[in-house]
Amino acid sequence: MIYVFSSSPETIERSFKAKGIAYQLVNKEQYGIFLQEYIPQKGDWGVVYDFGKIIPESLLQNSLLLNIHFSLLPKYRGAIPVEAAIREGEKKTGITVQKMAKGMDAGAILLQREVEIDEDWTAGELQTYMDSLLPEIFDKILLQQPEDWVFVPQEGEPSYCYIRELTREHAKLEPRNCPAKQFIRNVRAYNPEPLAWMTIIRNGSETTMNVLRAMPYSESGELAPGTFAFVKKLGLIVGTKKGTVLVTELIVAGSKKLAGENILALKGSLEKIL
Repeated sequence: MIYVFSSSPETIERSFKAKGIAYQLVNKEQYGIFLQEYIPQKGDWGVVYDFGKIIPESLLQNSLLLNIHFSLLPKYRGAIPVEAAIREGEKKTGITVQKMAKGMDAGAILLQREVEIDEDWTAGELQTYMDSLLPEIFDKILLQQPEDWVFVPQEGEPSYCYIRELTREHAKLEPRNCPAKQFIRNVRAYNPEPLAWMTIIRNGSETTMNVLRAMPYSESGELAPGTFAFVKKLGLIVGTKKGTVLVTELIVAGSKKLAGENILALKGSLEKIL
């Protein structure tokens, strides 16, 4: 039996069903019961994808489990490899299929697929794109029987990314201390969760503004860091430590999403970026 350990198994399930492959889904709610009742059988193997649960050593020793990780391991071991790749300005990332081991994402590699990162993609969009590649990945994996798979040890110095980095605190934008390139990377990396944000003064009161989309506007930095201006038909420009960015999609707390020229509706009420 093939076991699929996942909280978002839709793509894998569609792929297996299309190929007529029998499998059993184990989600987080079923996981405790599975661990109590599972009896290893010859030929069993499993896939772990976006699961968020610890796999006990007893299961690792008795079963062959493949982990699907969205980075080119050993780079970005950990919980947020997609967000980390965008935040760090990587031009490429990838999908790694590895044999699960006791150490975090430390297992030997069965297969890797390199992925170019579009400079406009958010973390959510990159995640969705790589998820769409999983059927192709499984086509390659299933060309052989599990007993014929060859696993190669990881090479190079590992780097790590942890779920604690995906917090509201880390997603705060501080244009006075951050150059335009990093401002934009952070906007992309923290979309859809937890969303990058700034503290602003609007109509005399302190509130927050989520920035959903931003793009380079000027390298020359016409605006002082932390100041802003509105540009007709475009949106809001913000001065950073180095360069200026154009905010093209945002949400002020308590208000609906504004995009493009509709952002000009804030003109007169937006007073300051703190």
